[in-house]
Amino acid sequence: MDPDLRDAVFRRDHWRCQAHARDYALDLPCHGRLHAHHVVLRSQGGRDELDDLLTLCERHHDYAHNVDRRGAELAGVIRRQDRL
Repeated sequence: MDPDLRDAVFRRDHWRCQAHARDYALDLPCHGRLHAHHVVLRSQGGRDELDDLLTLCERHHDYAHNVDRRGAELAGVIRRQDRL
């Protein structure tokens, strides 16, 4: 991902993990470095565009992809291409 795009995502999101702003995984405190996360997964056709990215901390990013995909979808942290 282009570093300027990543910085634009972080600036837009005020350098804060957006998991709590979207009521996602509230029982997990933020931890780790920030990631620019694709809302529409790249494997589902997500693109490197500001509208498809949000800031998640490392813990919430890992949780969204590997632990709680359904909760991430409900909170709008992940969106499948076929549900747009």
